[in-house]
Amino acid sequence: MYCAFLAAGVLAYVLAGMPLFDSINHTMCALSTGGFSTRTDSIGAYDSLLIDTITNVLMLAGTTNFAVLLLLVRENSDVLSGSASCGLCSWCLRRLLFR
Repeated sequence: MYCAFLAAGVLAYVLAGMPLFDSINHTMCALSTGGFSTRTDSIGAYDSLLIDTITNVLMLAGTTNFAVLLLLVRENSDVLSGSASCGLCSWCLRRLLFR
């Protein structure tokens, strides 16, 4: 699952306009929530809302327990049916869309 997140993150960053070397490094750092960057100004050097959003999604995926992520990708999962998880998803979407 980590490799899938890594590949998806690199692809997303490259499609957003980040160089390949930077996208590999930023994906690994975002998934580990380490906060390291290849730029002095960190992720802000790219001045892109899309790149910021990709980083936030990768950091959220990196901080989520892999057992929960596995439940989310299963077809018959009821993980998102509870009110607490719906509230968390709603809060995350609002946070990403309405900065």
